[in-house]
Amino acid sequence: MPMSTSESKPASEAPAPTKKRKPRRHKYNAKGVTKDGHYFPSLAEATRYDQLKQLQSDGLITGLELQPKFKILINNQKVCDYIADFRYRGITPDGRHMDKVYVEDVKGVVTAMYVLKRKMLLAAYADMADCFYEIPSGQVHKFEGLVPGDTELMANSTIKQGYNKQWNRGGKG
Repeated sequence: MPMSTSESKPASEAPAPTKKRKPRRHKYNAKGVTKDGHYFPSLAEATRYDQLKQLQSDGLITGLELQPKFKILINNQKVCDYIADFRYRGITPDGRHMDKVYVEDVKGVVTAMYVLKRKMLLAAYADMADCFYEIPSGQVHKFEGLVPGDTELMANSTIKQGYNKQWNRGGKG
């Protein structure tokens, strides 16, 4: 006799319990966060997203883009892609769009692969050197309310003159 949907199966027919997996820890102990339907691999990156979203709603930046991809070409051959955290365009005090496009990366751990890709990005897109900001994850709070082109933003960013001085210790950069 067929069972109705309200009846349960006898224990002998119930599927064997599956082993519960422990949630996977992030490689660098960062805690991922989902905001506005977007996953951010760290709380610092999500915090910076909130800051940039506020700047956009205040009319100080426009075109906020998440995870912009840049092709790195050498001799017209694609070598790799560089995926930044954010890209946006600034707005002048009189409401005009700036010509510069700003790119930001929030970094907690700087790996050798990141340093190499960043160098290739800045070589391939030389005009980006003065509008690429690398923000140390522990200092994201210092960037709240700072607008693109602000000298304080550049002073607090670890990228200066197209390369990263803070991480250039021990031959890592």
